[in-house]
Amino acid sequence: MRYLKVVNHFIWRKITASVVISAFLLTSGIAPARYANAQEFYLPQPGLRIGLSPAFDPPSLKGVKIDPVNPLLMDFILDRGNSRVSSDQLVLDSTRLVKYFLAALTVPEKDLWVTH
Repeated sequence: MRYLKVVNHFIWRKITASVVISAFLLTSGIAPARYANAQEFYLPQPGLRIGLSPAFDPPSLKGVKIDPVNPLLMDFILDRGNSRVSSDQLVLDSTRLVKYFLAALTVPEKDLWVTH
């Protein structure tokens, strides 16, 4: 009885090893050329200087204006940056920035730290 358990365990180990080796061989060197995208990647010649990409100024939250009568009523000042997005996308971006700001306000002071 014990001998059958050992044989079954040995057979399952061989099957598992065969599947793993087969998968490795199929994905490493025998893969079709359509999966080999690394050859299509362009890199400049060594020693050739690459120019800088154009500067990008994303939308950013520049300020908050708080109503003195109702402190929970806030107006957020958003700098559009140099992005050329539609007004719908700008609304989504500004909403995301305001949510980040409000989330930062909810973090307890004991959980904040500054690395210097």
